[in-house]
Amino acid sequence: MVSSASPTAVTRHRHTTWSAAGLVGVKGATRVSLVVPARDEAATVGGIVAALREALVDTVPLLDELLVIDSDSTDETARVAREAGATVYAAGGIRPDLGSGRG
Repeated sequence: MVSSASPTAVTRHRHTTWSAAGLVGVKGATRVSLVVPARDEAATVGGIVAALREALVDTVPLLDELLVIDSDSTDETARVAREAGATVYAAGGIRPDLGSGRG
């Protein structure tokens, strides 16, 4: 049987629609996590994690956790991300059946 109801309307928002402080006000008890995939990004991941942590954890408490998923890096990506304040998980430990990603 096919429904005659019209499809649900899609609402789109631009990144300027909400401020971080405004989002904190509406998030309530909802837990918000940010996941950053990475592979061999030791040169850049520390700055990215530090900037995100400063802006969205320390200054405006929007994020409850900042995660980096390390996809078989051969450099110091995991260490640098951890030292910058992220919780780091190895991708292979989460879904080993998917194999290695590109980061």
